[in-house]
Order: sequence, then C-alpha cells, then structure tokens
Amino acid sequence: MLTYILHIALSFVSVATFGVLLNIPKRVFIACGIIGAICWTVFEAFLFMGTGKIMSTLVASFTVAIASDRMARHMKMPMIIFNMPGIVPLVPGFIAMTAVREYVNGDYLSAINNTVHVCMVAGAIAIGLMLSEVFNNNIRRFIVRREG
Repeated sequence: MLTYILHIALSFVSVATFGVLLNIPKRVFIACGIIGAICWTVFEAFLFMGTGKIMSTLVASFTVAIASDRMARHMKMPMIIFNMPGIVPLVPGFIAMTAVREYVNGDYLSAINNTVHVCMVAGAIAIGLMLSEVFNNNIRRFIVRREG
C-alpha cells in the first residue's frame, strides 16, 4: 500500500515539474500534478484489476483528457496545458530506449517486439485522448439541444 502512495506522490511531482519544462503558467502546476496523479492511479488500478498495459493506458489517457477538459473549463485555460503534462506517466520512454539499444546491439527480434509495444501504448494514448474528445463533444451537443 505504501508503494502505491509513493508512486502517486512521485507521479504528482514528476508531472508538476514536467510542466516547468513545458513553460506552463505557475498557477496550474498543482492542477497538472493532480491530473498526473489521477492518471497514474487509474493506470495502476486497472493493472491491479487484471487488464493489460494497453487497456490500462487507454483508460488512463481517457481519464486524463476528461479531467483536463474539466480543469480547463474551471480555470478558463486551454485544455492542452493540462493534457500534455498529464500523460507523462503513461509515455513508454524506457521501453523505447530499450528498443533502440537492442537495435544497436543487433538483437532485432527483441527490438521489434519492444517497438511494437511502444507503438501500441502510444496508439492507446492517442485513442484515449480522441475518445475523450468525442465524448466531451457529444455531452456538449446534448446539453445544448436540451437547453434549446
């Protein structure tokens, strides 16, 4: 249990500090960190329930995009300010680096395996962000029709 709390805290810190690299406004560091912590919590929860890494990444990126949309509306800022740092915990950087190292060392079978895994995770992140946008647009359209 303590390791999960430590992972959540470290994801909060890593996302908030990654916001410094992206030059986001200072007043949204904590909000971005919260979104990153939510992202990692959802990812770990779905892994714990037995879904694979790809499906967990898809659900976590969907959650990040929904939370980013809500936070952007609340703080009256563009959604991309919250999306970009929020997906940082999901990016498969170590696997990509391992794939490149295996290409250089000549272990092409493992390199192709890791490259495919990286592409699947990146695709899951992109699909999760896209599904969230479709979901948000349908909700907005429903609300507008209901009020009109």
